[in-house]
Amino acid sequence: MLKATLSSWEAVARRNRALFLLIAFLFLLVAAPALATVFDLRLLFDLFMTLIFAVSIYTVSVKRWHYVISTVFFAVTVPAIWIEYIFPGRAAYVVSQSMGVLFFLFVGLRTTVNLIRAKKITANTIFAAIVVYLIAGVLWSGIYSMLEMVHPDSFNLGGIDVRSAAYRMLYFSFVTLTTLGYGDLAPLTDMASAFVILEAIFGQMYITVLIAWLVGRYISESEETPSTDRPPSETRNEGRG
Repeated sequence: MLKATLSSWEAVARRNRALFLLIAFLFLLVAAPALATVFDLRLLFDLFMTLIFAVSIYTVSVKRWHYVISTVFFAVTVPAIWIEYIFPGRAAYVVSQSMGVLFFLFVGLRTTVNLIRAKKITANTIFAAIVVYLIAGVLWSGIYSMLEMVHPDSFNLGGIDVRSAAYRMLYFSFVTLTTLGYGDLAPLTDMASAFVILEAIFGQMYITVLIAWLVGRYISESEETPSTDRPPSETRNEGRG
């Protein structure tokens, strides 16, 4: 009985891989600032980022080579994040951010490919579509943080060290991705502005192209549903008419 239950749960988990990554992102976006009154926000940010990295391996590892590549990224990125606490310096920070960007780029691309290749629109397909959008926001925040470390004053952080401003960069990234544009945080250099433009364009194109494609495909699949689900009497009456 227990074995059958575990097998059933495992099957459900495999069918909804993207859900776990979505939950991990929600921890980063919501739980981190909620717990910031008790714990250091930077520490919470890095803890939840580590969780996201770990869950990402499970999410994208459909094939063995996916697992190998994502594990290699994890093995380089996560130690660099925590070594920087012991030996703070520009090199470790830039390595952790650049590898994190590459990691999310790989995870985002693999999730998108799996999304497009899905034979049917399911709950996992919807979760994956949301996850790709969240990945984009986190990816660009890593780019902004790395840019600020290499070229200080690329953003108006108000004198806050970029290491302590990770969540502010994340906030700015999602404000840009959604084209809200509050204006409280803004790029100050041409290079920073270029990345902001690219993210804003991506955010709009993602919604108008991929999400619209998913909705259109879902409608098409609904229309192609066979009429055999209707009562036989209805089918016979239509035939007589």
